[in-house]
Amino acid sequence: MRGSGRLGAALALGLAMSACAPMAGPDGVPRRLSTVTVSGAGTATAPPDMAEITTGVVSRAATAAQALAQNSQAMERLLQALGGLGIAARDIQTTNVSVSPQRRPAREGQPTDILAYEVVNQVHVKVRDLPSLGRVLDQQVAQGANSVYGIRFGLIDPAPLLDEARKRAGRARDDVRGAGGGG
Repeated sequence: MRGSGRLGAALALGLAMSACAPMAGPDGVPRRLSTVTVSGAGTATAPPDMAEITTGVVSRAATAAQALAQNSQAMERLLQALGGLGIAARDIQTTNVSVSPQRRPAREGQPTDILAYEVVNQVHVKVRDLPSLGRVLDQQVAQGANSVYGIRFGLIDPAPLLDEARKRAGRARDDVRGAGGGG
């Protein structure tokens, strides 16, 4: 029984190795299969035609209710100002609202006391009229935004630019093929 197990293992190993052996060509000489991979890269650029900004209102008060009330009033003024500048409601999105206790630093053996509550309310705004970006930021700050988390410039519709980059990548690949680099 032990011998037949060894024979089976030897047969399996032999079959596996024969599957990896190079194939013989018409002249009997072993041939290896070759693979050539060709890819292309293309880029396309355009100046931005819109910006996305994330700003926020941070409020602190003795109670969570007071901090929320202050924050809500500032956010309402901010949202009204954005509407007055022509920013569509679909281009304004609240991204974060948080309420956190602010505590006294811990001392050995002493409990940490709550000193105040902090409310953070962040809003993401898409500015489709790029020349108005400065006015939009000014109005947000004037209405209570006291944190700016970032500005990102981009394109309202990047699809045509992506199509152009793909076309250029295809031409680059075709140039390599035409020069004898692949088929």
